[in-house]
Amino acid sequence: MRDLDPMLALDDVRSFGEKVRATYALQFFQLSILTMFAASALLLIAIGIYGAVTFVAAADVRATAIRLALGAAPNQIAAAFLGRTGRWSLLGCTIGAIAFVSLQPLFGFAISANDATAIAVGAGLIFVLALLATGQPSLRARTVNALTALNAP
Repeated sequence: MRDLDPMLALDDVRSFGEKVRATYALQFFQLSILTMFAASALLLIAIGIYGAVTFVAAADVRATAIRLALGAAPNQIAAAFLGRTGRWSLLGCTIGAIAFVSLQPLFGFAISANDATAIAVGAGLIFVLALLATGQPSLRARTVNALTALNAP
């Protein structure tokens, strides 16, 4: 630019990409913070579900041993844990989505198509996360030794 017109006053000369980054820096920062909070929430959900299912599986060792002693297949034991967690998770996700949609008018928000998609994707993600967190405890429950579990105090 100086070669074309040396008398031209140039101020704040940057590339277009640098200008875009400077303009949206605050939004990018806020989005990254929101993403970290969402990832932390998903991690806490997974830890909570894993802990609850592990506790139930450990408390149900005698019942599991009786089922195995009476002829239940180990895969049926694992499927029972997955089914129970799946039903409760589906119920929780459904209640949460309905509560979110029903509370929108109370706060003066309107639901757009993007919001409905985000709600559906979020509920689906939490449902899949619950099933994944249930996997290891349900596999451990199917390896219970019936004789040892029934003889335990």
